[in-house]
Amino acid sequence: MKNLPSRVLIVLSLLLPVSSRAQATMEERICEPVVIRGIEIPALNGAPLEELFLFAYDAGPDAWRVMPFQIDEVARVPDPFRLPDTVLRYTYFAPDDGLLDSNDELAFMIGDCGDEAGNHWPADSLCSRHPRIEIALVSPDDDTDRRYAYLYRCPAGSCEVPRPYVFSYDMQQQRIATDRYVLAFDPVSGVLRDIAVNPPWGTGVDIFDTQKLRFSGLIDLGAGFPIIMGRSFIPSANERDNLYLYTAADGDRFYHRTSDDPVVRMIREVRQTIRFGTTRLDDLAFYVQSVFYPWSSTVSGGASLDPDELKAMYQTDDDIYIELDLLRQSWDFNAAASGMRFYNPRNQGTLIDGGPDPVDTYMDMPVAEWSLTSGVQGSVFTWVSFTDTSWQDVQLYYHDSESGDQADGTRVRGGDTGDTLSYGDQGVLLRQLAQNSANLELGFTAYFLESGLDGADGAIMGALVAHPAVRRFTLQSRSMQAAEEGAALPARYLLSRNYPNPFNSETVFRCSIPRRGFLSVTMYNLRGEAVRQLYSGDATPGTLSLNWDGRDEQHRPLGSGIYICRLRHGDTILTQTCSLVR
Repeated sequence: MKNLPSRVLIVLSLLLPVSSRAQATMEERICEPVVIRGIEIPALNGAPLEELFLFAYDAGPDAWRVMPFQIDEVARVPDPFRLPDTVLRYTYFAPDDGLLDSNDELAFMIGDCGDEAGNHWPADSLCSRHPRIEIALVSPDDDTDRRYAYLYRCPAGSCEVPRPYVFSYDMQQQRIATDRYVLAFDPVSGVLRDIAVNPPWGTGVDIFDTQKLRFSGLIDLGAGFPIIMGRSFIPSANERDNLYLYTAADGDRFYHRTSDDPVVRMIREVRQTIRFGTTRLDDLAFYVQSVFYPWSSTVSGGASLDPDELKAMYQTDDDIYIELDLLRQSWDFNAAASGMRFYNPRNQGTLIDGGPDPVDTYMDMPVAEWSLTSGVQGSVFTWVSFTDTSWQDVQLYYHDSESGDQADGTRVRGGDTGDTLSYGDQGVLLRQLAQNSANLELGFTAYFLESGLDGADGAIMGALVAHPAVRRFTLQSRSMQAAEEGAALPARYLLSRNYPNPFNSETVFRCSIPRRGFLSVTMYNLRGEAVRQLYSGDATPGTLSLNWDGRDEQHRPLGSGIYICRLRHGDTILTQTCSLVR
């Protein structure tokens, strides 16, 4: 059977199809997280993390406040479970040198942002010695609808970061709790098994049974080792058989890390694999990453079932075949969800009561669609995305039946999984894959919101996540304030020689900008290759200082030699050479 290049991609996340777009104001975006990579704010790269603070300005009382925020390192490191050790993966749990670089992520919530500060600066002059970065969050539908945050470099210990959000994690129970919601993952399969929205937003009752990943077909790993599920008289494996979470009992295969000190998000990384009954595919083990925010949670990770990759892993020359007749990824609610209502773009307010309901199961291809389950128990908003078009039939899966079972026609070994009940179970159902390859991405993103939302709220939430706030960065120096108080603006462009020069660990370039516009300041080697971006973004008139630590974008030390600093602003280009001595 020919191996076609297309892949299967199953992801539960948050988005809305463009055809169903609604508007979401910044007032409605209070629960939207913002994540900014260090490469987007190069002007402060190299600054000690303990000296960086995020501020909001409130125009009414003319006051500044420190915002809740955190900075996490995201690095590519060798995967200790794969040989050779040149196989790299991204992780949040790599050693950090304590300096802001392109790999760091700055995370905060739009709801904590404030007003535009203009020429206002904090009274503490120690926070004004360095340029600040203005971060404007702009509504995609209205350029005047904005919220602002300001990133300052201040002396370490001079400010205290507030902690209004609560995160706790029980590794033994695989349970994450915030003040708004509680989630728990199955300790054997690793799939989501509990959801509760806490008072006063919900009742605090667990309305969820299990997340399901069910498939039927044939996987032949060669050498007479076919795995058949759901064909003829062979039932499909249940969800507890399809996935496996490595625990401490698995010794060297075990990996489980969580954030030590979360402020606006908690991060969890574990290792899982695919299994069929008692057959575990350890060579296909993959990482699953969960990120928990005050209002939402995102889980991502997955494994490839590509025949060529499987042949390499199992070191066989035998042909490997993959034939999938059906694949369903869905959320299985329990009887406590009775009385809630189901919404999506084509179903508005279907009552969840354990009885059959006529629903519109049509889905556009590629699939990108929101859903909302809401009642006095709280509201759970999710999105389903499916980018592959190789399946012959794709439709909404919805099943409301107190007798349980399933609505996909499969027979499952040992009966239906979970509580054997179906209350508003929902997801995506795919039939007949026309290829010999699959990429199974496990994941979901959901918002846990107040009770009593309806389809209009779902459309707004979908637009919010489908079209996140636009981020605009402006580097501002204190000279901006002086200019607005009557001091003269720089009359011309200037890029001064760096000091010190030659340098070993750090040097400073000063540049003057006579007008506002897009500014780029980049370091090059003598071969003309860009080695480090010192700044790229909007800049206000004034004079600013840019530090360079003699490292490249991956924060690796560069060798001794001559380097060129190039400033570009509109049609103006200025250069200076400097000497790095190791």
